[in-house]
Amino acid sequence: MSVTTDPKTPAQSHYASNFSATWGFPQGDVKLPVHAFPNALLADTSLPVQLSSLKSLPIDLSWNYDVGSTSTKTLDLNGLLANNLNANVCVDIFLDDDKTEAASPSKASHEIMVWFGQIGLATQPLGTPVTPAVPMSINGTDFTLYYGQNPTANSQSSFTWVADKNTTSFTGDLMPLVTALTTQTDGPNVASYIGYYAFGSETYYAASNMTFTVSKLDIDINTK
Repeated sequence: MSVTTDPKTPAQSHYASNFSATWGFPQGDVKLPVHAFPNALLADTSLPVQLSSLKSLPIDLSWNYDVGSTSTKTLDLNGLLANNLNANVCVDIFLDDDKTEAASPSKASHEIMVWFGQIGLATQPLGTPVTPAVPMSINGTDFTLYYGQNPTANSQSSFTWVADKNTTSFTGDLMPLVTALTTQTDGPNVASYIGYYAFGSETYYAASNMTFTVSKLDIDINTK
Protein backbone atom coordinates (compact mmCIF):
# COMPACT_ATOMS: atom_id res chain seq x y z
CA MET A 1 0.00 0.00 0.00
CA SER A 2 1.27 3.45 -0.86
CA VAL A 3 0.05 6.65 0.76
CA THR A 4 0.87 10.20 -0.31
CA THR A 5 0.02 13.08 1.97
CA ASP A 6 0.17 16.85 1.64
CA PRO A 7 3.63 17.98 2.89
CA LYS A 8 1.91 20.99 4.46
CA THR A 9 -0.32 18.74 6.57
CA PRO A 10 1.67 18.92 9.87
CA ALA A 11 0.27 21.67 12.07
CA GLN A 12 2.40 24.16 13.96
CA SER A 13 0.43 23.98 17.22
CA HIS A 14 2.74 21.35 18.74
CA TYR A 15 6.24 22.46 17.90
CA ALA A 16 9.19 21.23 19.95
CA SER A 17 12.22 23.47 20.27
CA ASN A 18 15.49 22.00 19.02
CA PHE A 19 16.86 19.57 21.58
CA SER A 20 19.72 17.13 21.94
CA ALA A 21 20.92 14.45 24.34
CA THR A 22 24.50 13.26 24.79
CA TRP A 23 24.80 9.81 26.28
CA GLY A 24 27.15 6.88 26.74
CA PHE A 25 26.14 3.45 27.99
CA PRO A 26 27.89 0.06 28.05
CA GLN A 27 26.09 -2.96 26.66
CA GLY A 28 23.47 -4.23 29.09
CA ASP A 29 21.23 -7.26 29.49
CA VAL A 30 20.18 -8.50 26.05
CA LYS A 31 16.66 -8.97 27.46
CA LEU A 32 16.57 -5.31 28.58
CA PRO A 33 18.72 -3.58 25.97
CA VAL A 34 17.33 -0.03 26.26
CA HIS A 35 19.05 2.19 28.82
CA ALA A 36 17.12 5.42 28.18
CA PHE A 37 14.66 7.16 25.88
CA PRO A 38 15.46 10.88 25.43
CA ASN A 39 12.30 12.20 23.85
CA ALA A 40 9.70 14.90 23.34
CA LEU A 41 6.33 13.81 24.71
CA LEU A 42 3.21 15.31 23.18
CA ALA A 43 1.06 17.13 25.74
CA ASP A 44 -2.34 17.60 24.15
CA THR A 45 -5.66 18.20 25.86
CA SER A 46 -7.32 15.78 23.41
CA LEU A 47 -5.38 12.85 24.92
CA PRO A 48 -6.46 10.21 25.58
CA VAL A 49 -8.36 9.95 22.31
CA GLN A 50 -10.10 7.00 20.67
CA LEU A 51 -8.85 5.82 17.28
CA SER A 52 -12.39 6.14 15.94
CA SER A 53 -12.24 9.89 16.67
CA LEU A 54 -8.90 10.49 14.94
CA LYS A 55 -8.59 12.12 11.55
CA SER A 56 -4.80 12.30 11.15
CA LEU A 57 -1.46 12.10 12.96
CA PRO A 58 0.71 14.59 11.04
CA ILE A 59 4.41 14.85 11.80
CA ASP A 60 7.33 16.82 10.40
CA LEU A 61 10.76 15.93 11.78
CA SER A 62 14.52 16.12 11.30
CA TRP A 63 17.13 14.35 13.42
CA ASN A 64 20.78 13.34 13.46
CA TYR A 65 23.27 11.27 15.45
CA ASP A 66 26.92 12.22 16.03
CA VAL A 67 29.98 10.75 17.72
CA GLY A 68 30.94 12.90 20.71
CA SER A 69 29.09 16.00 21.87
CA THR A 70 29.07 18.14 18.72
CA SER A 71 25.91 18.26 16.61
CA THR A 72 26.18 18.24 12.83
CA LYS A 73 23.66 18.05 10.02
CA THR A 74 24.97 14.99 8.17
CA LEU A 75 24.53 11.40 9.31
CA ASP A 76 27.96 9.72 9.24
CA LEU A 77 26.75 6.14 9.43
CA ASN A 78 30.23 4.65 8.98
CA GLY A 79 31.56 6.73 11.86
CA LEU A 80 28.68 5.77 14.10
CA LEU A 81 29.09 2.08 13.35
CA ALA A 82 32.86 2.34 13.90
CA ASN A 83 32.05 3.57 17.41
CA ASN A 84 29.57 0.72 17.88
CA LEU A 85 26.48 2.88 18.22
CA ASN A 86 23.33 0.86 18.81
CA ALA A 87 20.17 2.96 18.96
CA ASN A 88 16.94 3.65 17.15
CA VAL A 89 15.04 6.85 16.39
CA CYS A 90 11.31 6.45 16.66
CA VAL A 91 7.79 7.54 17.37
CA ASP A 92 6.39 5.65 20.36
CA ILE A 93 2.63 5.36 20.90
CA PHE A 94 0.76 3.50 23.66
CA LEU A 95 -2.89 2.48 23.54
CA ASP A 96 -5.47 0.72 25.66
CA ASP A 97 -9.24 0.32 25.86
CA ASP A 98 -8.99 2.02 29.27
CA LYS A 99 -8.24 5.77 29.24
CA THR A 100 -5.99 5.68 32.28
CA GLU A 101 -4.01 2.61 31.25
CA ALA A 102 -3.44 4.10 27.77
CA ALA A 103 -1.21 6.81 29.25
CA SER A 104 1.08 4.30 30.98
CA PRO A 105 3.86 2.68 28.89
CA SER A 106 4.07 -0.17 31.40
CA LYS A 107 0.32 -0.80 31.70
CA ALA A 108 -1.05 -0.11 28.20
CA SER A 109 -2.19 -3.16 26.27
CA HIS A 110 -0.60 -2.03 22.99
CA GLU A 111 2.51 -0.24 21.79
CA ILE A 112 2.97 1.10 18.26
CA MET A 113 6.44 2.22 17.21
CA VAL A 114 7.56 3.85 13.96
CA TRP A 115 11.32 3.57 13.47
CA PHE A 116 12.95 6.26 11.32
CA GLY A 117 16.45 5.23 12.40
CA GLN A 118 17.99 1.81 13.08
CA ILE A 119 21.73 1.87 13.80
CA GLY A 120 23.82 -1.08 14.97
CA LEU A 121 23.40 -4.84 14.70
CA ALA A 122 21.89 -5.11 18.19
CA THR A 123 19.14 -2.63 17.36
CA GLN A 124 16.28 -4.89 16.37
CA PRO A 125 12.51 -4.49 16.72
CA LEU A 126 10.68 -6.72 19.15
CA GLY A 127 9.34 -9.88 17.56
CA THR A 128 9.41 -10.92 13.93
CA PRO A 129 8.16 -9.58 10.58
CA VAL A 130 4.42 -9.96 10.18
CA THR A 131 3.48 -12.59 7.59
CA PRO A 132 2.00 -12.29 5.14
CA ALA A 133 3.90 -9.03 4.77
CA VAL A 134 2.04 -5.78 5.43
CA PRO A 135 4.10 -3.20 3.49
CA MET A 136 3.30 0.49 3.74
CA SER A 137 4.76 3.48 1.92
CA ILE A 138 4.20 7.05 3.07
CA ASN A 139 5.55 9.92 0.98
CA GLY A 140 8.27 7.71 -0.48
CA THR A 141 9.38 6.03 2.75
CA ASP A 142 8.73 2.27 2.87
CA PHE A 143 7.93 0.58 6.17
CA THR A 144 7.92 -3.10 7.19
CA LEU A 145 5.79 -4.33 10.10
CA TYR A 146 7.06 -6.41 13.03
CA TYR A 147 5.06 -7.89 15.88
CA GLY A 148 5.98 -9.28 19.28
CA GLN A 149 4.91 -9.31 22.93
CA ASN A 150 6.77 -7.33 25.56
CA PRO A 151 7.38 -9.66 28.54
CA THR A 152 8.40 -6.71 30.76
CA ALA A 153 5.01 -4.98 30.34
CA ASN A 154 2.42 -7.69 31.03
CA SER A 155 2.86 -9.28 27.58
CA GLN A 156 1.98 -5.99 25.91
CA SER A 157 1.32 -6.36 22.18
CA SER A 158 4.04 -4.43 20.37
CA PHE A 159 3.85 -3.47 16.68
CA THR A 160 6.84 -1.81 15.03
CA TRP A 161 6.96 -0.18 11.60
CA VAL A 162 10.60 -0.01 10.47
CA ALA A 163 11.67 2.33 7.67
CA ASP A 164 13.65 0.65 4.90
CA LYS A 165 16.56 3.07 5.48
CA ASN A 166 17.65 5.69 8.01
CA THR A 167 15.28 8.57 7.34
CA THR A 168 16.63 11.73 8.98
CA SER A 169 13.84 13.95 7.62
CA PHE A 170 10.21 12.98 7.23
CA THR A 171 6.93 14.76 6.61
CA GLY A 172 3.66 12.87 6.49
CA ASP A 173 0.62 11.44 8.23
CA LEU A 174 1.20 8.39 10.45
CA MET A 175 -2.51 7.59 10.70
CA PRO A 176 -2.41 4.87 7.97
CA LEU A 177 0.24 2.99 9.97
CA VAL A 178 -2.03 3.01 13.03
CA THR A 179 -5.33 2.15 11.36
CA ALA A 180 -3.72 -0.73 9.43
CA LEU A 181 -3.14 -2.48 12.76
CA THR A 182 -6.82 -2.63 13.65
CA THR A 183 -7.15 -5.53 11.21
CA GLN A 184 -4.16 -7.42 12.61
CA THR A 185 -4.41 -10.30 15.07
CA ASP A 186 -3.76 -8.93 18.58
CA GLY A 187 -3.94 -5.38 17.19
CA PRO A 188 -5.77 -2.46 18.79
CA ASN A 189 -9.38 -1.76 17.87
CA VAL A 190 -11.12 1.45 16.85
CA ALA A 191 -12.38 1.87 20.42
CA SER A 192 -8.81 1.86 21.80
CA TYR A 193 -7.43 5.10 23.22
CA ILE A 194 -4.08 6.68 22.37
CA GLY A 195 -2.77 8.01 25.66
CA TYR A 196 0.96 8.47 25.03
CA TYR A 197 2.67 9.86 21.92
CA ALA A 198 6.37 10.71 21.83
CA PHE A 199 9.35 11.04 19.48
CA GLY A 200 12.88 10.20 20.57
CA SER A 201 15.68 7.64 20.57
CA GLU A 202 15.95 4.34 22.38
CA THR A 203 19.59 4.19 23.49
CA TYR A 204 21.17 0.74 23.64
CA TYR A 205 24.95 1.19 23.91
CA ALA A 206 28.03 2.68 22.26
CA ALA A 207 31.80 2.57 22.57
CA SER A 208 31.97 6.34 23.17
CA ASN A 209 29.63 9.22 23.91
CA MET A 210 26.96 9.89 21.29
CA THR A 211 24.73 12.90 20.66
CA PHE A 212 21.16 12.60 19.44
CA THR A 213 19.85 15.87 17.98
CA VAL A 214 16.34 16.83 16.89
CA SER A 215 16.47 19.98 14.78
CA LYS A 216 12.78 20.01 13.87
CA LEU A 217 9.69 18.40 15.33
CA ASP A 218 6.10 19.40 14.53
CA ILE A 219 3.48 16.90 15.66
CA ASP A 220 -0.26 17.05 16.04
CA ILE A 221 -3.34 14.95 16.67
CA ASN A 222 -6.27 15.95 14.51
CA THR A 223 -9.73 14.69 15.46
CA LYS A 224 -12.77 14.36 13.26
